[in-house]
Amino acid sequence: MRNVDIKQVDIKGFGSILDLTYNLYRPGLNIIVGENGVGKTTLFNAIFWCLFGRTTKNVVNSDIPTLKEYRGKGFKGTYVSIDMEIDGHPYKVVRTYRNKHSFPYLVDPSGLTMIDKVKEIDLLNEVKLADSQRILESKLGMDATTFQNSVFFGQNTDRLMDSPDGDKRKIFEDILAHIVSDLDTIKNKVQEDRREQTNENNKVINKINREEGRLTALQDQYEHLGKDEEHAREILNAKLAEINKRIDSEVDMGRRAKKSNEEANKEYARVVEVEAKIRQRIKMVESKYNFREIEERYINYSSEHQSLQRSIQQTRDTVTKITTINEGDTCTVCGSIVTSDTIERVTKEAEESAKEAERQVQEMRKEMYQVKQNMEAAKKQLDIRNTLETLKEKHRLAKDQLESIRNTVETNNYTLKTVKERIQYLNERYAELEDEYEETIKKIEHIKDEIDKQEAIVTELKVESKKYEDKIKYLDWWSRVGLGSGGVTTYLYESILVAFNKALTRYSEVLGMAVRLTIDKTKKSRPFLLECYDKGVYKNYKSLSGGEQQRVNIGILFALYEVISSKTVTMNILLLDEVFEGLDEVGTSMVFEIIKMYQDKSIYVITHNKDKVTDGVEFIQVTKDDNGTIYD
Repeated sequence: MRNVDIKQVDIKGFGSILDLTYNLYRPGLNIIVGENGVGKTTLFNAIFWCLFGRTTKNVVNSDIPTLKEYRGKGFKGTYVSIDMEIDGHPYKVVRTYRNKHSFPYLVDPSGLTMIDKVKEIDLLNEVKLADSQRILESKLGMDATTFQNSVFFGQNTDRLMDSPDGDKRKIFEDILAHIVSDLDTIKNKVQEDRREQTNENNKVINKINREEGRLTALQDQYEHLGKDEEHAREILNAKLAEINKRIDSEVDMGRRAKKSNEEANKEYARVVEVEAKIRQRIKMVESKYNFREIEERYINYSSEHQSLQRSIQQTRDTVTKITTINEGDTCTVCGSIVTSDTIERVTKEAEESAKEAERQVQEMRKEMYQVKQNMEAAKKQLDIRNTLETLKEKHRLAKDQLESIRNTVETNNYTLKTVKERIQYLNERYAELEDEYEETIKKIEHIKDEIDKQEAIVTELKVESKKYEDKIKYLDWWSRVGLGSGGVTTYLYESILVAFNKALTRYSEVLGMAVRLTIDKTKKSRPFLLECYDKGVYKNYKSLSGGEQQRVNIGILFALYEVISSKTVTMNILLLDEVFEGLDEVGTSMVFEIIKMYQDKSIYVITHNKDKVTDGVEFIQVTKDDNGTIYD
């Protein structure tokens, strides 16, 4: 809520006022009196025109300047300025029409200016006139319609109850708007808070995702190491069992290699012994027999034996031939005819030759037998050579077998060495696994602690996120419902109407009537209904007399003034033009009772009849001469 104090008005060339500077800050009741037509209302219209750009009679700008008969030679157009304070801060509002008066901030001859007197700046500089008017009304906290129905009770203004429902609704909506403007600020703040809370919640959710990722990694690590010591021990035992199995396998391989070595060594010893014997026999045979000589002898014996056999056969053939020669045969040697003497001689020679041949044959047979014996002996010796070759072959095989045995032994020795090394490695690995188990247990405990911490972090973040979500829901509700059209706004609208009716009831009772303004919610257009009761009897507003309607309108004026003053803006001034019009003495007294309630305000009442005025008031006499309207 704001306070607007109108202090002074400076009028030049407006209507019948040629030049007037008037101090409006006069708390109490100020009665403006004068004859009809002297320009009593011109002061009010100048104020209204300066603030809102029009008059209560809707006079166009071209008819506003001072009439030509009052202008004189020094007329410089229309200039109206109002000095005021808004919440204690001084401002000057200036409106001109075809102005030539000098003023520091005036640029256009026709326009509107609002000066911040402290900062010495024009708040409406380079702003379009329509926008300038909106800025000014925003500063004042009300527009022309609200001003006319709450601050300025004009003789020629439309009464609230005579105006369309749209105008009635607008007044209350304007009151609401100034409240809701704060609500809009609050709503914007709520929405901004919601965005901030959402952003913060998103940050927390991102943190949750990151921390849950770390938690998952820790849980995976924990599961990999073993969910607990027993699991870790099971894993270790499985690994140790595998190592023991491998050790047993290696030991078994070592045993087999060792046994193979033992067998190989025995076989090696046997083969060495055999090889030595074979080598000895070979040496003996080679030393005893000259196989080359024996072989030559055997060949010679065989040739000689064959030659003897051929000689024996030739001798036998010769004897046979001789014994078969007959007398008269032709000699196959000399070609002569064989005679009996020849036969006898030859026969005799043949017999002797046969005997000699037989003897030779016998000798040759003996010699052949001896040769045969020699051949048999040589053959046996040659057979021994074959045996020697066999022995040599066996000796070579024995050497190869020895080499193979030595290789086997070497391989088995290498296997034994490797087995020992692997067993040593497995034993060391066994010890390492025991150490790793202890380290794993430590890691498991550490990871358990880390998981607990991480779960606590995630839980804390989720709690924080839940708080944000709850706050976001809360802010959502206020943004969509609480501060929406069906929420606080509707409640405030109805509460304004309730406050208005409270004030209206109080003022109308003073004025001798019971009046209440309601809204007909049964109809789609929701029209305003004015309920008037005179001594408990319902009366339609339009059926009321002029005086009764005047009292109702005065009650509405003060009720609006009170509600506006309590809800949006407090004006230090009340302008009442012919407020007693149509009222009898009783009605006038009733109005004065109401006016007395606002003695701290500067109340200006226009009337041309002093008789209706009570004591304790300030009179302002208005007259008119050749210089225009004069306020005394």
